[in-house]
Amino acid sequence: MSRAAPLEVGRRGLDRLLGGGVPRGQVVEVSGSRSSGKATLAFGVCLRALEKGRAAAWIDVAGSFWPVVAAEAGLPLERLLVVKVRAPAAALRAAHILLSSAGAVAALVVDLTPGSQVRERELIALQRLAERSATALLFLTARPRTAPSLGASVALRLYTERRAGGSVRIEVLRNKQGASQRSIVEMLEGLERSAEAAEAAETAETAETAEAAETAETAETAEAVKSIEAADSAKAEETEAAEAEETEAAEMPDVAKAVKAAKSATAATAATAATAGTAAEAMESDGPDRVRARSAL
Repeated sequence: MSRAAPLEVGRRGLDRLLGGGVPRGQVVEVSGSRSSGKATLAFGVCLRALEKGRAAAWIDVAGSFWPVVAAEAGLPLERLLVVKVRAPAAALRAAHILLSSAGAVAALVVDLTPGSQVRERELIALQRLAERSATALLFLTARPRTAPSLGASVALRLYTERRAGGSVRIEVLRNKQGASQRSIVEMLEGLERSAEAAEAAETAETAETAEAAETAETAETAEAVKSIEAADSAKAEETEAAEAEETEAAEMPDVAKAVKAAKSATAATAATAATAGTAAEAMESDGPDRVRARSAL
């Protein structure tokens, strides 16, 4: 199988240094810190593929793809396929699907999160698919300059470092098809604006997350206070009811005594009335006899 021509980056000095651009059908790693220019280089590769009438795809794991920055780099967003996933494993599956359709994409970028690891056999499988479809396969990583490459299957590794004035130093750390340990300084248009846009977006996202957390915490605190107040109110009602029961229980003996005394008084009054009535009846019955006795005398 004849080797496909490299895909230009769009930077004359870098393309010349790489022998025409990034190789197709090989694994290319572009490493560097955040806002170091690696995404701008990848944008250039995607743009060259689109200009040739081919398709380009970007798999975003790091959550660092900003449409505004891509548009500033000249990418037609309506033609760029962007796939957002949450884990490196999902990104590799998406890459495998895209590369399995021969000729589906001419440039494929996988933007990995810092610390992501890719097994060698997975790199080999993707490299073979990329070779079959003549695709420029780029992995964006945050590996330091002194750290090893993503894997032994990496044919080209570039390291980008942002410098003062908007320039970027691009160093070739590995190149199986040419010279290594060579570097070049490029002026990447829109790099400063890209970094500022990314930082502003991250700041806004952080502020929004903090505000949401604070709102949730406030609501949770209010709910907790409300629950405590409800519990205190219920406890106060229970205490009041218990005190009322105790007071009632304490007053019951006195009431019982009063009722008993009242009953006793009523009974005594009734007995006195009965005695008085009997005496009156006796006097009434004795009255005529006493009169007759007095008359006889």
